Amino acid sequence: MLFKFALFYLWRLFCCCTAVLAVPTWQGLDVRSDFISSLVPHTTYIRVLGPEPVIKGRSHLSSHVPDEPGNLTALHSSRNRSPPLFSLSQDQLWQYKNESTIYPVSVINTTLVEGVPPLQMVLGKQTTNLVTGGTWLWRGTMLRFEYGKSGNNGVFYACPTEGTMGIFMFLTPSATPPGCHIVTLHSFSERVQNAG
Repeated sequence: MLFKFALFYLWRLFCCCTAVLAVPTWQGLDVRSDFISSLVPHTTYIRVLGPEPVIKGRSHLSSHVPDEPGNLTALHSSRNRSPPLFSLSQDQLWQYKNESTIYPVSVINTTLVEGVPPLQMVLGKQTTNLVTGGTWLWRGTMLRFEYGKSGNNGVFYACPTEGTMGIFMFLTPSATPPGCHIVTLHSFSERVQNAG
């Protein structure tokens, strides 16, 4: 009887071990960005660097409502949430949301809004005041936007809008508008640096 009892528990132990060994694993998928990079090449977090009163600690480019279309802003990084990932493909900047949703980063003309730079970065497809024909590119670690022979030289502005700091730009050198602060957008990912 003791022999049958021991044999039964050895059989259960063997079954449990083979079940655990049969679970598929993929090397290198312990990091979220490695998996996403296989779907969307050269994905990266975009750091927002600027003066401390405006950019608190480590901040990343994000929609004012994370993972939803809308105005882009600098959100303080949290241990509870990974910053969104962006990818540059065919001169267009994209934000990866999940396997079925990737949003374009659009530039809209805001010259009708007094006191802010004329171009604003927004997430998602836009139909009103959309600036078409621009080119996003990396120069070293810095993100830039060019439109024909004009460009922002990597200089963006964080300006108050809808309760957050929207990200704006000029295409020619200009004075900083009142209430706005100069910021720059960077990726320190080797995948992006090696892609450029």
